[in-house]
Amino acid sequence: MKIFTLSLFLCLCCFDAGAVEAADAAPAAVRQIAIDRAGIVIKNDVRIQPGVWRVTDGGDEGVLIVKRKGVTIDFNGAELLGCAEGAERDTFAGIGVVCVGCDRVTIKNARIGGFKTAILVEKSDGVIIEDCDLSHNYAQRLKSTPEREDGSDWLWPHENDDDQWRKNYGAGIYMKECAKAVVRRNRGYGSQNGLVLARVNDSDIYDNDFSFNSGWGLAMWRSCENRVSHNKFDWCVRGYSHGVYWRGQDSTGILFFEQCSDNFFGWNSATHGGDGFFLYAGNETLRRTGKGGCNRNVLYKNDFSHAVANGIEATFSDDNKFIENLCNDCQHGFWLGYSYNNEVVGNEIMDCAGAGIAWEHGSDNLIEGNLFGRNSVAVDLWWDDDKDLIETPYGKRHNTACEKNLVKNNCFGWDKIGIRLREAKKTQIVGNTFLAVGTPVSENDKCSGTTKEKNLTVPERDGTTKEVSIAKHSRQYTPPKTEGSMDAFLPEGALRGRQYILIDEWGPYDFKKPKVWPSAITAGGEGTFYVYGPEAEGDAGRFVVGPAPDGIGVSPESGAIPGQFTVRAEEPGLHTFEIEIVAGGETLRARGSLLNVEWTVDYFHWDPAKDPREDQAAWDGLLKSEPAHTAVLDELRFNWGGGAPAVGLNADHFGTRATATLRLPAGKYQFTTISDDGIRLWIDGTLAIDNWTWHAPTEDRAELSLDAGRHDFRIEHFEIDGHAALSFAMKKMLPE
Repeated sequence: MKIFTLSLFLCLCCFDAGAVEAADAAPAAVRQIAIDRAGIVIKNDVRIQPGVWRVTDGGDEGVLIVKRKGVTIDFNGAELLGCAEGAERDTFAGIGVVCVGCDRVTIKNARIGGFKTAILVEKSDGVIIEDCDLSHNYAQRLKSTPEREDGSDWLWPHENDDDQWRKNYGAGIYMKECAKAVVRRNRGYGSQNGLVLARVNDSDIYDNDFSFNSGWGLAMWRSCENRVSHNKFDWCVRGYSHGVYWRGQDSTGILFFEQCSDNFFGWNSATHGGDGFFLYAGNETLRRTGKGGCNRNVLYKNDFSHAVANGIEATFSDDNKFIENLCNDCQHGFWLGYSYNNEVVGNEIMDCAGAGIAWEHGSDNLIEGNLFGRNSVAVDLWWDDDKDLIETPYGKRHNTACEKNLVKNNCFGWDKIGIRLREAKKTQIVGNTFLAVGTPVSENDKCSGTTKEKNLTVPERDGTTKEVSIAKHSRQYTPPKTEGSMDAFLPEGALRGRQYILIDEWGPYDFKKPKVWPSAITAGGEGTFYVYGPEAEGDAGRFVVGPAPDGIGVSPESGAIPGQFTVRAEEPGLHTFEIEIVAGGETLRARGSLLNVEWTVDYFHWDPAKDPREDQAAWDGLLKSEPAHTAVLDELRFNWGGGAPAVGLNADHFGTRATATLRLPAGKYQFTTISDDGIRLWIDGTLAIDNWTWHAPTEDRAELSLDAGRHDFRIEHFEIDGHAALSFAMKKMLPE
């Protein structure tokens, strides 16, 4: 009896005063309010009057400010805009709704845009945010173009203990220090970040669509024991131009940083991202303590395909499980570094340009029952001398060897290399099937203790009756009970593939309106435009290309959406054009310049001891020698990446000389080069561009007035190491 009395006393003492009042009083009618100013305080249930309310939050304190527990704000479909009409997204500021220290609040049926952060919830448990559209909030203006990457667009997710993510990048929803939240059936397109959870625990995130953002669909920081299910985070991406550059700049469908453990992710779609899922233990683990990490998380039956960089990246962490996910058509399906005791089981990993699974310095890991196909390397396990990482607090506390990994019962098909081992120790390769794999297992001379048992190698299908086993695994996994029912995966027939990642100055194109891509080109004798738009029947699903200027040919002149058409210069010289395209009932324009000229390109090796930046005489002598290779081309547009420029040449320490002669009418011209590394452009013997340095892909421009007649062009370029690129374009400038 004493225990019961004490318990009752404690319960009464902890009772919320507002709750007592509510119990004693008759339910009040829900008040309907207008949003006619910033700083409106909410202490009772309210319904917003229908309409569009344009109110700025100059003090960053919120347009609506919740000041009482348990209230409901029903926007009733009303729209709150926090910016002046026509304002650009990188100028958006302020917060739409602020809820600090108020539990059990519900925010629903809202449309909130034009803010740095649409909804901010802090130190409030049991909050529900549902059925809201939080599209078109803050986004940085991107400086990268289809032709070149700009390093300033890279994100910095490594610090957020002082809310750097919100202050720097904004969000549709930003929740901090909360528990038992429910975020469901919300939408947020066309911003930088969708949903951010910082120190949020034991919450349910389901049936949301935070796609087509330029940073992160879902970002989590120090958040544990959450359930994330049946959500869309597709096309959350930046830092990509198909066939030109593909680093992603730390954009991702799901960002998972700094001590996030014991979370479950199931049945989500995060395709076409910078990464699909990006897990990093955090600087606390790596740089400061060596302890902790993002551990014991489960990724189950998600689609992370078509990632610019990695379908799944997970590093410096322990005991994570990756079960039956799709990671197709990525640069790497998985990138797993310095992690141990993980399970990669039953996943489909196909058509990856790099490795299906790239695992450096990993130990005691299981790779079982996965299906690999047409990858450059399916499974790549290695150790290398990463002194900086090995000497970190994490490296000193953990085993950084690549050892004791089990690769079991996987099926490999048409991969160039099935399993590649480099300085890997005690690897077990058991029960795998290699179907038409170029090299089933490759290991260097520094591997030891490799065991191979019961593996089956099958040549290209040729009518053989030999039984081919399929990938299988024995691990039994029962997912936790989760909420949500939305089928988040891309439907049958939807556009799939990294070629459909189209990024302009604000982020990824969302296919909601017709679009010509790119809107302008500078090319050689011909160039290609693509026409995209929503699915439609009849004329709404077709495009027609209008008449082209004299000297420009177009083919085809019409087609279905999505489709493409090519423009070509029919005579030598520089041709400027503008063409109308009617697509889906809208009139669009395609512009550009075509340079129809013949380039002679000579390739040279240079001695690393005779750096072109420091030894001009050696460079001049090199160009007088016999070229290692010569080609005649109609365009200078090279993106060699880390590869060799031609057969028989090295990928590093090469140089090029390109020459051409062109007849031009009198006028003022702009010349543009993109180079990595050094470049010099001469026009009629005059040095017009001089960037004879080591640099990342860099755009240089020059403007010159030229007389009518013949003009000689010469471009010299050198590559030191790493990435290599070279392109040239020109256009005639309009009179001022």
